[in-house]
Amino acid sequence: MPFVWGNFLKVSPDIPFQSVLHSSSQQAEEINRVTNYFFIDSGFILLVVIVLTAYVLYKFSDKKNQPSAKPLSRKWEVAMIGIPGLLVAVFLYLNIKTINLVEPPHKNEIPEVIVTAHQWWWEASYPSSNVVTANEIHLPAGKKILIKLMSADVIHDWWIPQFGNKMDMVPTQENYLWLNIKQPGEYYGTCSEYCGEQHAHMRLKVVAQNEIDYHNWLAQHQQTAMNTSSTSGAQL
Repeated sequence: MPFVWGNFLKVSPDIPFQSVLHSSSQQAEEINRVTNYFFIDSGFILLVVIVLTAYVLYKFSDKKNQPSAKPLSRKWEVAMIGIPGLLVAVFLYLNIKTINLVEPPHKNEIPEVIVTAHQWWWEASYPSSNVVTANEIHLPAGKKILIKLMSADVIHDWWIPQFGNKMDMVPTQENYLWLNIKQPGEYYGTCSEYCGEQHAHMRLKVVAQNEIDYHNWLAQHQQTAMNTSSTSGAQL
């Protein structure tokens, strides 16, 4: 059987490999776009440093070719200061632009779901339908939704790698996160802020559904649970 890194890096046999580089939301696409620019820029700088270092080592390896003590050219000084300064300004602009796209103001909008982190489980409540679930959160795909994040005890952190953005969940504080899942599917995450002895087991599953399946799921979970014991007694 061939070795597959994705299988080796799974957190468990039942959970597929999760990667921040696999964008499953519009927010993750925006974040990864800036990340890719940074990787390209860093790789180019590394290549320039390696080439210049190799050139200097080769050219001045002989004692006869030692560099002179004359001052450095002004052009080189301008380039060494100006180019890094320009790159910092460009990435500052890209970061501010991405933040505005990923986390615009919520303007007191009603969230689709309120997620409350506990030691060591997740509670999800749906304000529009009075549905409450634990550890498995259902969300609509292909729609921009607002999620309200809270903590019932200590600091936790919402993170699903394929959704990109992370958000702290702080006691007594309400944080909000925008999310637009591209397609239906199952996505897995975890609490990424150490929160106690069972932190490693604080897993999270998000089930993204199309609009029809999502509303059917909400309607189904709004129904009053049947008392099976009393029904069985009546039949006897």
